[in-house]
Amino acid sequence: LRSDGYHPAPASISPPSSGYPPWPDQGAAPAAPAPPPVEPRRPRHAGGPGRRRGPVLVLALALLGVAGAGLAYAATRGDGAGGGDGPVAAAGKPSCANLTTDAECGLLGMIPTAFGDPGTCRPTQVPDNDGIDAALVCTVPAASRELSATPGQMLFAYHHTSTGSVRSSLDSIETDESLEDRECQDSTPSSGGWSGGRLLCYVSGGPARAGLVWSYAGVPVHLAARSDTDDLAGLIKWWNDPALDKGLE
Repeated sequence: LRSDGYHPAPASISPPSSGYPPWPDQGAAPAAPAPPPVEPRRPRHAGGPGRRRGPVLVLALALLGVAGAGLAYAATRGDGAGGGDGPVAAAGKPSCANLTTDAECGLLGMIPTAFGDPGTCRPTQVPDNDGIDAALVCTVPAASRELSATPGQMLFAYHHTSTGSVRSSLDSIETDESLEDRECQDSTPSSGGWSGGRLLCYVSGGPARAGLVWSYAGVPVHLAARSDTDDLAGLIKWWNDPALDKGLE
């Protein structure tokens, strides 16, 4: 204690180490109480105890805490607000964090979200075709699966180096599965077309599983939906549901 009765302002309270503002339920930390008045004739000197530093310092620390909390929130949200190469580069774009090549990332951005949940897509084995440079397997979204008792469960997506490679791949499937040209109108494995390109439907594998393969005219991509049953007619009906948007993103 000083003989003149003056007490220095108490030390300010540092923000919590978590980066959130101090005292989140009560606003900023309270300013230190003002010191008692000084006698008018008492001279001031620069090295004496400051009268305004305490409140200013507390306010500065509080502002730093708010800024830190904002940055922490942006980082945990993962919406790209803080820049950098986070899991999501920008709002609305699927994450390429689980992919390994630019071709895979580009393919992910094209997959119709009604058929493939972007968050589940992973690289898969590329078929024996030199023209395919990226292959992904994704889970069909739950909302899409609920449209039918026999929906597609998995989506396979393939990116080609040319549209000629797409044609070659579908020609090979058509030959290997001995598909007839019946436009996939019933439960008979067949080939045909749809408004956007070619369409193949067949049952194969062990145990047997129904599958659909379709392409997009002029685009080096083809997709395949696989059911967990051999009900080809049910899978075709599900695929034709108008609620499923087949357009590429």
